[in-house]
Amino acid sequence: TWDLEPWGPERRRRWFEEHAADPTQPVLVAECEGEVAGFAALSRVSEKGGWRFTREDTVYVRPERQRMGIGRALLGELIGAARRLPIRLIIASIESTNTRSLALHRSFGFETIGEYRNAGFKFGEWRSATYLALDLGDPRERGVPLA
Repeated sequence: TWDLEPWGPERRRRWFEEHAADPTQPVLVAECEGEVAGFAALSRVSEKGGWRFTREDTVYVRPERQRMGIGRALLGELIGAARRLPIRLIIASIESTNTRSLALHRSFGFETIGEYRNAGFKFGEWRSATYLALDLGDPRERGVPLA
């Protein structure tokens, strides 16, 4: 993530409550051998009303559980959930050297829409963010009303 410090329990609790209160912000959890292996979520891009049909995805898999198909399963389920919701566009903001996440998203049809070069500073160096998007089409054409 682009966070500099891990989230504490209170901040994570507020995040879960915010997502639980909004059915258009699903959270998925992958479990392996009784432990959380990863999670995925859709989050609002902006509180401004014009953005209400756009979500940003988050996919995180514990390092020791990567390269096992967990991220693929989570992202596939997350896109499936989005198709059942009044969501048109899913955006992914990925650190530009994270080639595995970029490839995963592209394998689901996400297309690069831009890059913020040197937008962040972390681990002692400037980092860029690549933005990708998946246009799901008009939700009404999937039988989902625009609430």
